[in-house]
Amino acid sequence: MYICIPVYLGLHSCGSYLIFYENSFEADFTFAETAVADFQGGSLRYYFTYGSPAQLLERYTELTGRAFLPPRWALGYHQSKWGYRTEEKVREEAKAFQAHNLPLSAIHLDIDCQVGNRAFTIDPDRFPKLASFTQELRELGVQFIAILNPGIKYSRNSNLFLEGQILDGFCKLPNGKLVVAPVWPGWSVFPDFTNPKVRRWWSRQYQYLLDVGVAGFWHDMNEPAAFITSGDRSLPKVTQHYMEGRGGDHREAHNVYGLLQAEAAYESLCQYSADRRPFIVSRAGWASLQRYAWTWTGDVECTWAALRTTMATVVGLGLSGIPYSGPDIGGFQGNPGGELYLRWFQMATFFTFYRTHSSNNVEHRTPWTYGEPYLSIIRQFLELRYQLLPYFYTLSWEATQKGYPPVRPVFWGASDEPAVWGVEDAFCSDRAPSAPPV
Repeated sequence: MYICIPVYLGLHSCGSYLIFYENSFEADFTFAETAVADFQGGSLRYYFTYGSPAQLLERYTELTGRAFLPPRWALGYHQSKWGYRTEEKVREEAKAFQAHNLPLSAIHLDIDCQVGNRAFTIDPDRFPKLASFTQELRELGVQFIAILNPGIKYSRNSNLFLEGQILDGFCKLPNGKLVVAPVWPGWSVFPDFTNPKVRRWWSRQYQYLLDVGVAGFWHDMNEPAAFITSGDRSLPKVTQHYMEGRGGDHREAHNVYGLLQAEAAYESLCQYSADRRPFIVSRAGWASLQRYAWTWTGDVECTWAALRTTMATVVGLGLSGIPYSGPDIGGFQGNPGGELYLRWFQMATFFTFYRTHSSNNVEHRTPWTYGEPYLSIIRQFLELRYQLLPYFYTLSWEATQKGYPPVRPVFWGASDEPAVWGVEDAFCSDRAPSAPPV
């Protein structure tokens, strides 16, 4: 929902091709007898290649970059919700997975773990012994993932705000005034990630959380988003950006904003946690996001239609160079019934990012929420997922070496068969072993 990558792949009986436009301005694409790409600005610079789907992805990712090999635990199951406010609640959830004999690899905490929803904070009153607590979770085989939003509270009581001001690192309007907009911390300012100096400053902020055992980071609201009731819910188009020294405005910077934040995080984790592979999930991004982060399909609704659309979305992300993605299992908004949650869970078992997450205004959702027979079936698929980890790891290696997506369209190995070109309600991966019936 929050990622725009101007790349498309065409399937033809005479040969298939891929075109990537190196232009981050907003664009409209029209596909009819003639394909039209209409950009609002920027240079006309594009790359064309032809061949089989595998050859196309190999060449495209040779250009834009390939994903790093993830930590093995990241390919397991992740549990999340907007509502884990305390250390004790997280502990109870981790132990409940043990009690139900369900494997678990990570727990993600949303903004309610923070102090006033401020970036790089975890409330010490509600998480009083974070270092020992993350160690306790690791002994259970569970990693602790913290959330971050780019909006910095517009207040002289915020050290991040003061540091960013001294650095002259926040986005401004043409008249030189700071861009200020409401986000979760309240009125907020926004780091200009198109400035390498700002990215280096941002990178330094991760270190102390890594020191207390935070295993990875979840970047949210980083299009960037703002709470605006109508129109474009982001920064004004006239917002000024450094753009690596040549200058520009938000029309060009918007689509690369989340990408550059992810780059800063990746460099930080490589520097300050060099003995561990990075794990970052980013809501927004652009071409080459795969070099730094995973993503998910956004705040989707809890419907059968959204479940069906998820297949095409994840396959499309893979064909856009991003191999690691998945949905909020069951959907983010609303309360799925037992069968819908089960079907969503079964589908996600074969995606790379395998996470349940939901909003704070819906019922809490776990594999045991719906009782039997759902719990036993979900346990079967969770166990299958962990049996398949060596297989997923091999697919991850292929993504790192060749750019192949682990979740592949049905036409991946049969691009000369027009009957499968339009299939959007199924997916596959090569050499897939047999699975329990869905």
